[in-house]
Amino acid sequence: MFAIGDKVRCIYDKMHPHPATRALPKVGMVYVVRDVRPPSDTQYIGVLLYELRNPEIYTQVGWIEQAFPANYFVPVIEKKTDISVFTKILDKINNKVPERV
Repeated sequence: MFAIGDKVRCIYDKMHPHPATRALPKVGMVYVVRDVRPPSDTQYIGVLLYELRNPEIYTQVGWIEQAFPANYFVPVIEKKTDISVFTKILDKINNKVPERV
């Protein structure tokens, strides 16, 4: 689903965090994935974000930082700008021989 370093956009922020949680994601904000937690550590695939850090809490698997559900995020797809089509049009215009009157 996600990998460390991926940019993600929050699409849902109505979470029920642990009382120790201080920082929560906001809808529409873009974050970078710091870690991905498998369902064995949480009840869901979870993500940790570079921009948000919370204290560790004690769970059945020990002390861990609470992850946010991965399905509350979507990948950010960055399109690289390609202006080659426009430069080709300009080349055609610049290389066009003017008609004689």
